Amino acid sequence: MAIGILKNHLTTMSDAILDGDFERYLSCVALPLKVTTNSSTFWIETEDMLEEGFDAFSDMMLSLNVNCIARRAITVTGITNRRIFGRYASSCMKDRDEIVPLYTADITLELQEDLSWKTSSIDLQIDNRRWPIMVPRPSETESAYAIA
Repeated sequence: MAIGILKNHLTTMSDAILDGDFERYLSCVALPLKVTTNSSTFWIETEDMLEEGFDAFSDMMLSLNVNCIARRAITVTGITNRRIFGRYASSCMKDRDEIVPLYTADITLELQEDLSWKTSSIDLQIDNRRWPIMVPRPSETESAYAIA
């Protein structure tokens, strides 16, 4: 059941980015959101901060003609009453061409009072140092074992 929740959540977020639908994306995120990369940690505390990142990423994907953000749930690494901890692999594609190489991320989903699941933290195996993240730069060491 937890892996299905994670899969659906990732699909909803990816579709919202490709559709430029911030409201749908926002419905998947708990604020403050902790975003960690290999070199930085960002606390996204407001809707405005989240929307700035969403717009920058969505616009960049559009400019690169990305038509698929493939996020594959790899595993659920832990479950509590109100949290799902998981790992997924992500890449951005134009048709069958990889635009952004495969990278992995650890994600925490938290159950809300309305019984929806929202992302509360993401640990991305990328080397980006600034918010907003427009084009993920996967860690070279990570890509070799991204889906192992």
